[in-house]
Amino acid sequence: MTYNLAWCLFNQKNYSKAIDIFNKLTDRSDELGHAALYRRGTAERLAAQHAKALATFNEVVRREPQGAWSDNALFDAGMIFFEETNAGGRSRTSSG
Repeated sequence: MTYNLAWCLFNQKNYSKAIDIFNKLTDRSDELGHAALYRRGTAERLAAQHAKALATFNEVVRREPQGAWSDNALFDAGMIFFEETNAGGRSRTSSG
């Protein structure tokens, strides 16, 4: 139920609350924990918290390199770099 609540908040674009609730599930060592970690990163990305999102996506891949969400995390991390490179030619991830 907690994951579903976070997902609803995410879909309502209430990213800060979604991040908080997804975060409560990220310590789990099962598929739900891995999914929650990825979704937290996605919410961070959409909330323009790019440095946090990159760290979260790296954690998704580190935790389960062959996991169901790792490919998505790598793609989303690449999209952050692409978007920032094309936003005036400089990266903003280092500034947070």
